[in-house]
Amino acid sequence: MKTTHTSLGPVELPVFCSDGSAVAAFFACDHEKATQKLKGTGLYPIETSRGKAIATLGLFEYRQSTLEPYNEGFLMIAVSPQPKMSLLAQRLQIFLSAEKRKLGFYTLDLPITEELPLVAGREIWGVPKFLAHISLSFSNDRFRGEVLVKSTGEKILSLESSFNKGVPFRFLDSMVYSNHKDSILKIISNFNCSARIARDKRARLEVAGIDHPMAHNLRDLGLDGATPFLLQSADKIEFILNDGVRVMTHPSPPLPYGD
Repeated sequence: MKTTHTSLGPVELPVFCSDGSAVAAFFACDHEKATQKLKGTGLYPIETSRGKAIATLGLFEYRQSTLEPYNEGFLMIAVSPQPKMSLLAQRLQIFLSAEKRKLGFYTLDLPITEELPLVAGREIWGVPKFLAHISLSFSNDRFRGEVLVKSTGEKILSLESSFNKGVPFRFLDSMVYSNHKDSILKIISNFNCSARIARDKRARLEVAGIDHPMAHNLRDLGLDGATPFLLQSADKIEFILNDGVRVMTHPSPPLPYGD
């Protein structure tokens, strides 16, 4: 354990979440458009098939954590520090520990409901968090989530999908890259829970036509009205969010949502 100081006070690392629920939807998106979104990060979208990359939208409810209870979402792109990664190399990455993987995710937008985890995310890990209202409804087999602009109540996005259905598997540890203090960080979350993966032809992501950076990113990637090719959901998640580890030096682009 270590204490890291932020502008809102001390934060103990690692962060522990002992109870929560989650849905993550994986979409195919245009590789060239994903490349444009990553300009200046020092990272590259993996190409899963001709001209396609992977974007994922997650919506999480943290009921118990060492920060505080809060909801968050994220829009990420699957990336690597290597400009090219073969399909075989991509598939082999799943068998590696998160510490050894090169294939990870890069966060474009991360709406969140509370101030302390927002400030911690921005100041400790360099993640583009912004305050939002996030409404999440988990039932026995269906899920609905909405992200709204906090100040106006305008809808940014909504996702409807199945929940807690499909093939059970162990929740894989996650690895996320970020830009922070002229370095590329690797941020690892170690999960101690199970999840389910499924395909749901009725699942649908809707993006509002408002002038908001997250809505622009979703529309630019062609995700308005999209159906995910894979859903991951869990009714009870437990994980440890670790401090970031510097993997290379790279000039950090401006962190969005800094106003």
